Amino acid sequence: MAAALPVIASESGLSRYLTEIRKFPLLEPEQEY
Repeated sequence: MAAALPVIASESGLSRYLTEIRKFPLLEPEQEY
């Protein structure tokens, strides 16, 4: 069941990543991967 942990970490990381992008919009939406 260890595979579930990276998913949770990934979700948290993605949320934090998106928050950082909103604070510092360095890329255009079509340039984000």
